[in-house]
Amino acid sequence: MRFTNGADPSPAGSSIGNGLQIRNGARAAAKLYHGHDREEVTRLILQTLQDLGYASAATALEQESHTLVESSEVAAFKESVLQGNWDKVEQLLSLLEFQQEGDAPNALFIVREQKYLELLEQRNVPGALQVLRSELTSLTTTLNHNVPRLHFLSSLMMCLCSEDLYEQARWDGANGTSRRMLLGRLQRYVSPSAMIPEHRLATLLDQAKAHQVSECLYHNSAQPISLFDDHECDKNEFPSTTIEVLDGHKDEVWFVKFSNNGKFLASASKDRTVVIWDVEAFEGLHVLEGHDDAVSYVDWSPDDSKLLTCATDHNVRLYDVRTGGLVRVFQAHHEPVSSCAWLPSGQGFITGSMDGEIIMWNLQGGITHKWSGSRIYDLAVSMDGSRLVSICTAKKMHIYNLITKVTEASVTMPSDLTCVTISKDSRYALINVATKEVHLWDLERVRLVRKFSGQVQGKYVIRSAFGGLDESFVISGSEDACVYIWNKEHGTLVEKLEGHVGTVNSVSWNPSNAYMFASAGDDQTVRIWSKSPELRGRM
Repeated sequence: MRFTNGADPSPAGSSIGNGLQIRNGARAAAKLYHGHDREEVTRLILQTLQDLGYASAATALEQESHTLVESSEVAAFKESVLQGNWDKVEQLLSLLEFQQEGDAPNALFIVREQKYLELLEQRNVPGALQVLRSELTSLTTTLNHNVPRLHFLSSLMMCLCSEDLYEQARWDGANGTSRRMLLGRLQRYVSPSAMIPEHRLATLLDQAKAHQVSECLYHNSAQPISLFDDHECDKNEFPSTTIEVLDGHKDEVWFVKFSNNGKFLASASKDRTVVIWDVEAFEGLHVLEGHDDAVSYVDWSPDDSKLLTCATDHNVRLYDVRTGGLVRVFQAHHEPVSSCAWLPSGQGFITGSMDGEIIMWNLQGGITHKWSGSRIYDLAVSMDGSRLVSICTAKKMHIYNLITKVTEASVTMPSDLTCVTISKDSRYALINVATKEVHLWDLERVRLVRKFSGQVQGKYVIRSAFGGLDESFVISGSEDACVYIWNKEHGTLVEKLEGHVGTVNSVSWNPSNAYMFASAGDDQTVRIWSKSPELRGRM
């Protein structure tokens, strides 16, 4: 940080250097607090005391430690920004220490941008035009990357009123939060040793908690984490015990999925039926009949009022969940329908078939779009409605833009693919690969993030899913009659659960109960897994 007159440090009792030590010298001899810089710790405590409203305690600490949370220049700078005193802001900006060379023009640009917007808000068009032409344009010569931003700011001159300006600029005015947000943006450029980021101690505590959670292999609890001890979830509270065995089918169960509200469960079987189960009582509510061959897939509508079923009889059927009655049959595929997925709006859905076609339908039975290619094994739609991901017999993953309907990416995999599911945040996809692995893909960057290995597959369609609190786990069926669960962040296998007899085809984690998931197998059963009975009261 530079001094106002460029001279040596001020006399004792005034701010110098970073403006933090009251006693003589640019900085006292370094002292450590359990390995941490003593002055930095003191400044963080001072900032936190002020945040908590303990002004007297903060003043007492300043006097005893001879330390200030920030220099007088920084304090004046922050106050000037909040008051909109832009001439003084620019004057004080020249005294601040920046993180990198070249950051000063960036900081000055966003200050002048705020000044320009406030003049437009006041309908002071001549003043705004002066700032645009003389102050912002001159900076754009230095900052070539800000040229598009300058053009956008110029277009705001056409706004007819303040409300139009707020909408076009996505800005809430001088009396809103814009000035405080400007301080946050300026923080990116100013050295943190000079201007401590807001609520810094709270941020560090959040990071410490997040680190402990990431290191906890069995983390599955929404209970607040105490600062007083190290966090570690009890393995015994992990859902690893079968609490119910549902035996409503007469043949292999190929698919299982919880409703979005977690109150119901649907299971699809080779016996040509789908059973809707009440999760609270674990009793069958409806047996959906009508398919002429094995049912391979189901999907719940976003509001859980309807259920789609797909079968090897080439048909898709839509049922009313409340009554169990058939609403409509959709016929267009010429081979087994392998998968289906609702659109987030609930006004349509997409089906994939072994005939190589992906069809987008409306609820009246009309076809609104088609994609053609290889035989489809599975598909999924992101919750934000932006993407469709499919896998096919050509060992490829295809990513489609659902808005433009164009292909964003196609990736060839090392082996056959049997399942795809997308995370709730629409960012990641899980894909089961016949090389006895489950792959986690980043859909934004189209890159493989992590592999989960251990499950057995090679002959049959095995399905996986995200699950647990914040989708912290990956769960998969397996041909060795076991359910496999991995920690998503570490890739570590945390559970291998026995119980089924024969292949475990499908798994589903209850979206509203982190302590419950279901598995479906060739043994004609659906198993419900949770905590052991003596621990279930703690859910």
